[in-house]
Amino acid sequence: MNLLRQRLNSLRCRAVELQTCLRRWALYNDQVPHDWKAPLLGRMTPAEESAFQADLELTRTRLRPVSAQIQTVMKWYEFVLEQVLARLDHAAALQEQSRGRECVAALADLEARLIEPNEETLGFFFRCLAQHASHEYHQKLGAIDAILRSLYLPTAKTAHQRGLLSREALSRTPLAFVTDDAESIHSWRHHAMVSSRCGRQLPLSLVTIPRRRLAEPWNLVDLAFEVGRCLQDDLNLESEIAARIQSGAASWTGDSSFWTISSRLWACWSSVVFADVFATIKLGPAYLSGTIEKWSASPATVAALTPTSESPPPLIRWQVMIQALHLLNLADSANQWERTLRQTFGDFERYGASLGAAWGRWTMDCRAVAQLAAFTPLTALGMARLVDVAEPFLASDAQRGQRVREWLLASDASGASEQDFRWIESGGDSRMPAHIALSGLRAAYDVACDAETAGRLWIRFWRLMQHLATSCDAVREQEDREFAPADNTLRQIAQQSIPASHVPARTMMGISPLAPGMGALTAFPIGVSGPIFSPSCGVVQPVDNAMGRPHQPTPQ
Repeated sequence: MNLLRQRLNSLRCRAVELQTCLRRWALYNDQVPHDWKAPLLGRMTPAEESAFQADLELTRTRLRPVSAQIQTVMKWYEFVLEQVLARLDHAAALQEQSRGRECVAALADLEARLIEPNEETLGFFFRCLAQHASHEYHQKLGAIDAILRSLYLPTAKTAHQRGLLSREALSRTPLAFVTDDAESIHSWRHHAMVSSRCGRQLPLSLVTIPRRRLAEPWNLVDLAFEVGRCLQDDLNLESEIAARIQSGAASWTGDSSFWTISSRLWACWSSVVFADVFATIKLGPAYLSGTIEKWSASPATVAALTPTSESPPPLIRWQVMIQALHLLNLADSANQWERTLRQTFGDFERYGASLGAAWGRWTMDCRAVAQLAAFTPLTALGMARLVDVAEPFLASDAQRGQRVREWLLASDASGASEQDFRWIESGGDSRMPAHIALSGLRAAYDVACDAETAGRLWIRFWRLMQHLATSCDAVREQEDREFAPADNTLRQIAQQSIPASHVPARTMMGISPLAPGMGALTAFPIGVSGPIFSPSCGVVQPVDNAMGRPHQPTPQ
């Protein structure tokens, strides 16, 4: 029985320690109750207390933009802890009644369904807060948060005004944190996906940023893809789009026998396709440009397809983006990038020689798929279209992005004038949306032909983003306080944070892989080395790595 008491005490300490860690982060908030502060300071070692007092004002300033999220998560966990302690008391009662087996089972269930999942959720959150407070990351993460906010919040607000989202949902604007490539396999996206499939609701939304993105900020355009995935989950769009693709689109090709085969793949790809279309709607040609740079780094996989992949081949995704640009009346940019793709990879039709008739059909379907995702009224959107809700990239945005491009490339923007942001102020758009500045950076990088220019763009962009993020901090804090969930709402979320089923061991941050076809930030397909599936001709060998051309189909 001593073993059971030890087990009870260990689980209780683990659960309470999470609350203590949250309260320690809350110490940097001006509104912390005094009866919290003294006990928390008393738990610190002399060195920790000295460091806390020395860094208090600086850390408080750095964490002020996320203070509302800290308060929300702290209140949510208080309600979760109530359930944990109640179950621990129940297990203790079983132990006192000498019902050892039942006590062991209750403790195992408690650890698997309440303590471990919350340790992992809060582990991501603590890492996010530590980086937001750090000297190395806080300015860049503040800038990335501003981009995520300008991509997510306008669409979420419009959905809320139409009665499609609750006011509390507006508080789930994603926060960014940086991770190394070795850690990206166990990303927040995977953690959230496993939680959702186990029936567990989370009080926050995060986005994983590979560290390399800080060195190549022009490739942060894939943030729009992640925001599209977040909105798709928040608005419950995935099932409706997949159902529409699978059931009603035989007329797109005029060949219902083919569509019976093809629709299953398009339905499987619908989540990725929707996020691609959303990113194109928000960033225009900048998103297409960024994906071409990243995915063309491996020419052997641009046409690769596996039957279990949740992502179309890059060439198909590019075609969907190009058709979305046409639908947005950005035909010049669409035609320019289509010519670039054909010059790089040859005519798309040549892949049909080895991949079969299905390849030609898929390229023909791309316009209809883009139109369904962006321009078809959806029930989940209150019979509105995505372009009506998402504030698309317009000609006026292109003009503002062009001015950013000129700012970044201007040869005279150096020395004191650059440090004082005179080159920003001269355009009169210091409060432009952060994602428009990102599209301008991508446009500037598309014409930057040397490393020196790229380095200059890097410096100027981060200074521009610091200026834009700082200018909207007051509005951000006000909105976060306004959108913060009420206690009753947080209590409901806490009650739904217990998985309906047991979480498989080490699936969230352990060894279980990501969903097939999804890489870091889930925007890029994982390279395929095995045979490729084609509905028309069965198994096909992958594209030759040396020649960049498909092999002939393997005889059946």
